[in-house]
Amino acid sequence: MRRPIILALAATCVALSAPALAKDQLVLAIGGEPEQGFDPLLGWGQYGSPLFQSTLLTRGQDLTPQPGLATEWSLSEDRLTWTLTLRTDVRFSDNTPLTAEDVAFTFNAAAEAGGRADLSALESARAIDGNTVELTLKTPRITFIDQLMTLGIVPNAERENGYGDEYGRQPLGSGPYRLVEWQEGEQLIDTLLSVPHLILLLLIAFALGGGTQAVIIAVALTHWPSLARLLRAELLSLRNAPYVAISKGFGKRQGFIVWHHLLPHVLPHCLVGALLLFPHAILHEAALTFLGVGLDPTQPAIGVLLADAMRYLTGGYWWLGVFPGLGLLLMVLAIERFARCCAKRCKDRDV
Repeated sequence: MRRPIILALAATCVALSAPALAKDQLVLAIGGEPEQGFDPLLGWGQYGSPLFQSTLLTRGQDLTPQPGLATEWSLSEDRLTWTLTLRTDVRFSDNTPLTAEDVAFTFNAAAEAGGRADLSALESARAIDGNTVELTLKTPRITFIDQLMTLGIVPNAERENGYGDEYGRQPLGSGPYRLVEWQEGEQLIDTLLSVPHLILLLLIAFALGGGTQAVIIAVALTHWPSLARLLRAELLSLRNAPYVAISKGFGKRQGFIVWHHLLPHVLPHCLVGALLLFPHAILHEAALTFLGVGLDPTQPAIGVLLADAMRYLTGGYWWLGVFPGLGLLLMVLAIERFARCCAKRCKDRDV
């Protein structure tokens, strides 16, 4: 009996995972954001694939060098000169061709940048022609081939859409993926949202010794991420709104734009979001009090009533627990209904 059930679950997983193969987007949740962005010259991709950029060589399954951007490569007898022939069909994500000039610029600029890429042995890089590049070393270094397999190629700074100061935030490359959106600064929000509210509430309230102040601090520290994400999304959409661009075109200061364009639009959403958080806060306060790390038992609270009712439920006094629970449910539903109505009014006003 157990084997058919396991086989059925495996078949279900395969069936559900099949549509995922057709997706053309990759969503990454990384442990930390690179301070300098996704810039290969400053170290991005040194400990793995650069994703957005291509490398001259790649590693095979047996870790041997395999063709990447380069189809042919050779090392001179004195071990000082690498000569690489590039593919002719490679283009950056803006549909411009990748040439030997881009490769030479990448290696020269990375050597000057002094990032994680160890190019201290590089004397110079130059393009012999459109598809051939020559890398000259100061001294023989057999490990230099690692840089051919890890350093992502960036566009020459002298070309249109070339390498610049903002490249790390808006990388342009020829890799298998193109960066569409980077939600920078959301790691803290994602971390807090990944932990169940009640567990985090219990930990904070217990660490603070319980009581009214502990409940207030615990609720405040655990309920802001969802509202912060909502407001951030609104501000990002407003930043590119036509009327904001027109206001900037007229030379208005940032303070004027924030006061007259952003705040009037964001404040209603902030109010509605705060109202929608009230039901969660009430339920979590009642749960903390019921578990003994919330309000003092001498204070009037639904959680206290429910905790006291537990001692009498086995005696048949069911109403001691039903009516406080029903009151909690009605209060939460009433506040949520009011918040939904406010949200609908704000939506109608925006339209």
